[in-house]
Amino acid sequence: MGLDQAVQAARFGQDQLVERYKKYEKFVPAAAFLGGTLFDIITLGRIDQLGTLVQQAIYTAMAALLILAEVRELRAPIVVPEKPAFLRKAWHYREEAAHFLLGGLLSSFTLFYFKSSSFLGALLFFIVIAGLLIGNEFSIIRSLGLSLRTAMLAVCVASYLFVVVPIAWGSIGFLQFLTALLGAAALLGIAYVLALRHLAPRDQLLKRVVFPYVGVLALFLGMYGLRLIPPVPLSLTHIGIYHGVERVSGGYKVSFEKPWWRFWENGDQAFRARPGDKIYVFFSVFSPGGFKDSVKIRWLRKDAREGWKASDAMPVAIAGGREQGWRGFAYKANYQPGDWQVRIETKDEREIGRIYLYVEPDSGTEPRAVQEKVI
Repeated sequence: MGLDQAVQAARFGQDQLVERYKKYEKFVPAAAFLGGTLFDIITLGRIDQLGTLVQQAIYTAMAALLILAEVRELRAPIVVPEKPAFLRKAWHYREEAAHFLLGGLLSSFTLFYFKSSSFLGALLFFIVIAGLLIGNEFSIIRSLGLSLRTAMLAVCVASYLFVVVPIAWGSIGFLQFLTALLGAAALLGIAYVLALRHLAPRDQLLKRVVFPYVGVLALFLGMYGLRLIPPVPLSLTHIGIYHGVERVSGGYKVSFEKPWWRFWENGDQAFRARPGDKIYVFFSVFSPGGFKDSVKIRWLRKDAREGWKASDAMPVAIAGGREQGWRGFAYKANYQPGDWQVRIETKDEREIGRIYLYVEPDSGTEPRAVQEKVI
């Protein structure tokens, strides 16, 4: 093959790539969003790792700068110099870059929320994020453009502060949540005073930036009131039901009589109760280093008419820093047969996790096939 033929072949291949890109261009933002999600799942570390927090801060700042550039273009298109050429090409993909950054941030926060809540709370938040991703492919949603990306940025900023403020504070509660929310609002206020009001017409700025951002913060406040915001940075690493729990050298010795085939359960979730038995719940809660707070253990019994009836919650102190989580246990000596559940909650009664069990009377007197292990 001669040089001219090679050049022609290369140009043909380049033209083919350009045509294919134009054909599937509408899917590129979603692909970038998904790419950021997968990248973050692979690289995500502990919630309190300095590297993780710095990475999220950089992602957030870069996404905010790209959105500021979009705000600037509401007044007039930004003129990009012809040289260097790579800068002009990179500027063409600024929207895809913003989606990549926001996808990485939202995926990491979704994983943290998932670890820090019961399945329902995590599912609701995941639906919100999936809705942002899927909705972005509909023309009526895509027409929102800047408004949608601003709302996504607000989710990221608030979620980041929901993590950082309790870590810095060393505890979690409404005051910490409110501080984080006000901090997210203050960042918008500072950006508005220093830059935003000079970049675009006021009516466009309010409609496309301020209202979506503030709307997300209001939504978070409402979700907190309904106890739907998972209690990051805490997470439940283990919970089980046992016939006995004893502290020993190197850990806790738990005793149970679970048959081998009930492999999906943690301990005696089918609890066979003889007179004098106590129901033990053993759990471990991860909290960041330097964290000193308390959680609540709440027992609930299912009533045939009234549904789940909760008892008073027992506070238990926790301290942070252990990779496997802070370990503790409690027991119940007065109970009735039937369906029960145990919830681990924060002081402000946000659920970290739960476990279900069924108590059935056991009138047998033969020795039990008790198993023991140290955890």
